[in-house]
Formats: sequence, C-alpha cells, structure tokens
Amino acid sequence: MRTQPRPFAVDGLGNIRVRELAVPRRGGPLLTGFGNRDIPLRVCSFLFDFWLKITMSLAHSAGSCLSQAESCQSRSSSSSWTSRLRAALISPALPGWLAVAVGFNIPLSTSVMEVLTGFFVLAALAWRRPTPATLWSGAKSTLLISTGLFLAMLVGLSWTSAPLKDGIRCLLKYRELLLLPLFTQVFAEARWRRLAVRGFLAGCGILLTLSYLEWITGFDLGITQVRFPNDHVIFKDRIIHNLLMSLFAYLAALEWERSTGAIRWGWLAAIGLAVFNMTFLVQGRTGYLAFGALLTLWSMRRFGWRGLLLTAVVLVSGAVVACKVSAVVHSRFLLTWNQIQNQFGSHQQHSDDPRMEFYVNTLQLIARHPWVGTGTGSFETEYTAYIEGRDLLSVSEPHNEFLHLTFQLGLLGGLAWLALLVNHWRLSRSLPAWERAVLQGVVLCIGLGTLFNSLILSVTGGVVWSFLAGVAAGASLEEGSAEPARIE
Repeated sequence: MRTQPRPFAVDGLGNIRVRELAVPRRGGPLLTGFGNRDIPLRVCSFLFDFWLKITMSLAHSAGSCLSQAESCQSRSSSSSWTSRLRAALISPALPGWLAVAVGFNIPLSTSVMEVLTGFFVLAALAWRRPTPATLWSGAKSTLLISTGLFLAMLVGLSWTSAPLKDGIRCLLKYRELLLLPLFTQVFAEARWRRLAVRGFLAGCGILLTLSYLEWITGFDLGITQVRFPNDHVIFKDRIIHNLLMSLFAYLAALEWERSTGAIRWGWLAAIGLAVFNMTFLVQGRTGYLAFGALLTLWSMRRFGWRGLLLTAVVLVSGAVVACKVSAVVHSRFLLTWNQIQNQFGSHQQHSDDPRMEFYVNTLQLIARHPWVGTGTGSFETEYTAYIEGRDLLSVSEPHNEFLHLTFQLGLLGGLAWLALLVNHWRLSRSLPAWERAVLQGVVLCIGLGTLFNSLILSVTGGVVWSFLAGVAAGASLEEGSAEPARIE
C-alpha cells in the first residue's frame, strides 16, 4: 500500500522548469562574489554574435547559389520576386546548406531550428523529392518503415480515444519520421556529410562553452530547473543536454582519429571537457548511459574485444571515483536504486522520479488493447482515467518511446520503431568506415535513450536522430560509393 504523499509534480519530460531572467547563481566556483558583471555578459554577447555570423554565412552561401541559379535563368532582364522564389525552391545546393544550418542550430535554438527545418523540407521536396523506388530495397527499406510509421500514426487518429486536437498535436510531434527520408536524400552527396557533422559539433561547442561560463561565473544564463537548481543547462533540459554532450564526445573522437598535430590535441581537450560537463555539471542519467555505450562502441571498434574489457575497467573505476568526489553523481546512482526498491520492493512507495511506476502502469494499459492500441495521442487521456481516485501522478507520456508507440498503435507500433533501429544497424555494415561509425553511434545512443525517454516525441531528440542518421545513411544512396575503408 502506498502511503507517502507525492512531494512534487513533474511535466511530460519529468522536469519542472521555469524561465527566469539572468540572475547570479549561488556558488560560481571560480568567480563567486565576482564584481564586474559586464565580463560574462560580454562573453555571452560575443558567442551570440558568433552564432549569428555562422548562421548568416550559411544563409549567404545558400543565397550565392540562388543568385547563380537565377542569373543562369534570366540574364537579360531583372528578375521578379516570383522568379527569385522559384530559383530558391529549385536550387540544387539550397537543401544542403539548409540541412547544415539545421544541424548547427540543433544544440542552440529550437525556434531557429524549427524555422530552418521548415525551409529545408520545402527545398528538399522541390529538389530531391523521394520516389517510390527510393523507399524500397536495402537502406531504403528503413525509409519505407519510417514513412509507414508516420502514416500509421495518421490512421491512428481514426480510433483515438483522445480529443482530435490532442491526437493531431501528438502526430505533428512525430514529423521527424518524415524528416529522415529527406535528410537521407540530401546527404547522398558526400560534400554535405562532413560539413553537416562539423556544423553540429560547432553548435555543441558553443553550448558547452556557455555551460562552463555559467558554472565559472555563477550567472544563470539559461534554463533554471526547480528540482535541479545546480544543473548548468542553457538551451536544453538536462536529458537532451547530456545526450548532446555524449554524441559530441563520440563524434569528436571520430574527428580525433582523422586529425594530426595540434588539431588532434584540440579534439582530445574537447572530449575531456564534454565528459566532465555531463558528469559533474548536469544531472542526466540518460547521458551517463549513452556515453558509456558510445565509449564501449568506440573502444571495440579500435581495439576489438580487448576494448570491451578496457571500457569496463574505465567505466567502473570512473563511476566509483565520481561517486566519491561528487555528491551530485552519487545522488543520481542512489536515486536509480531507490526507484527500483520503491517499485519492486516489499514496501512499495512513491519515488522522486517515478519512471518505474509509469512503466508498470503503461504495460497494464497496453495489455487491455495489445493489437491496435488506443489511437494516436491517447496516452494522457487513458492514463489519467486509469489513475483516477488513486494516489498516483498523472503524466503525458510514459518516458519510453517503445511503450508510447505500442500504447498508441499496438504491438506493431513498438516493433516498427525497433525495426527502424535494427535496419539502420544492418545498413551500417555496408557503409564506408566513417559513416558506419556515425550511424552505429546514433542507433546505440538514441536506441538506449528511448528506453528511458520518449525522445522522438520531443522536438530536439527527434531531429537529432533523423539528422545524424540521415547524414550517415545518405552514403547508401550515393552513386558509385566506395567500398568500406578504415578511417585514417
């Protein structure tokens, strides 16, 4: 019998977040009591200008391509706005530049990313419209599953138990399923793949810099989370922040392999800063798990099965040291243990983060409608009715993408998402070495992340998956692609 009252309420991502003005944060480690507040603000202004210049330079590059296309079409007379718009939509380089801009803004601004994604979709449909033949064999079967899963969500509106507006809202959050085929088509050109990943790394680097700046100065530069006031997150919540840092460290390791001299040391420093940030400055257990999995993947790729033993030693010893020196890290491990004990122990009681409770209740609800589910966007409606009159916390999604899709569409929904991940992993074996490493890392990171979060339902998580998976899988559509080779 559960007797303890619920000490707090959480939102759909398990966080309570409020937006505040920039105020001093308690205990900046190096500049506590720092008097001149202009210095950190100037640094922020410099970084903002840097971000703006890169975004505008990408737009300028796209604009140059448009001007060339337009001049070829009409040299004898001044072009009208209609012809300019037409030139923009048919420019062969425009989808690539917009895709790079989307990747750069993923870690930074959700609003800018959404706007750029919208323009990218228009440009990609105009210039690289997927054909039925594109969606079939080999890698392309993954694109078929992705498109089919979105269409199943669309059909799921016909039997949803939720209000239609809630179902449509949920459907639109899964639009990343349609972005995957478009990104894959655009990144079939090799010239965009490296540029896109380095744009993504640059955006993550700015995010990492701002997080450290907040930690050093004690000034609150971004999101304040009531439950975790000492998390130094800027633009994203702690789950997405640490997921981005895990991918940043892994992709930086791939760049480290290819680099020489001082650049090689620079990548190594970036990896160290990212690992320290996600371990000690932000409380995100999903990031811990994702980084451990990516480190294992990288070590096994470099050193074979010896890498597995090496990774196990590094991770276990690192976890022990981190728990000893940081009360924050120790509390996250302790919370996980308490969740398991509170849910499955002899005396059940509420946990501070009741994910296990969500999972158990969701499985019980799935058992009622295992074959077709209860329709798109129906989770919150059904779950609220299920816990009515009981001392349980209402939630908008179950913090597990597999369970969420199964709940809405039945067993085929969850299996379709699993098939997407499995197909991408199988596809990776036929790709060149760098693309293979990227795709396997994305599948492992996002696959594990969706066990504990509804990542595709979230805006940033879904775009991260579709963007990076599209970058790597695009090599499978490249004409005359080379045989797999070792990363030099």
